[in-house]
Amino acid sequence: MHAYADRIVIRQDSRIVAEHARCFGRGETSNGPWHYVPVLARKPGALRNGAPFKDWVLPAAMERVRRKLAGVADGNRQMVDILNAVLIDGLPAVEAACAEAIEHGVHSADVILNILARQRDPTPPANMLTPAALILRHAPIADCARYDNCGEPSDGTHSTVRPDGRAQALRHEGRRSLSWGGRSPTRGRDHDHGGQASA
Repeated sequence: MHAYADRIVIRQDSRIVAEHARCFGRGETSNGPWHYVPVLARKPGALRNGAPFKDWVLPAAMERVRRKLAGVADGNRQMVDILNAVLIDGLPAVEAACAEAIEHGVHSADVILNILARQRDPTPPANMLTPAALILRHAPIADCARYDNCGEPSDGTHSTVRPDGRAQALRHEGRRSLSWGGRSPTRGRDHDHGGQASA
């Protein structure tokens, strides 16, 4: 810990982990709210009752969002998500995102984080050029007549559907019809002879 004329700096492994303005009054306490923001992820209720956050003054747009979220069931959790975004995107970006959300009549953390994500994403990549080896030398010719033969089986029969929904198969070139209306030829002959089955 290093004490300077105007601040106290706490280091761990040569890295600054905390920095507070120095107090000179008796019994005076200085709390840096941003230092405790990561803790809010585990205890979001501390945002409402924690000592570092009691008199915390946020930028105007963020304060408006905070007041609106105060009346929501999970408002503390949403506000904590917004505050944690400051550690990633910076205070000006989060304040601008809150202002944009309020302009559209919304104040949820999901909307604000989505605005930040859009600002953070890079511009869409340029269209990739097709290598010369993959460029078609001859444009394909549309031949819709090929689809007329798509349903033709290799044995020379066409499968069609009767009005009653039963399938039937017809031979080409005027050959004998293979459709018996759902009955076998044998069964049809049986009915013609009084229902006597032949051995």
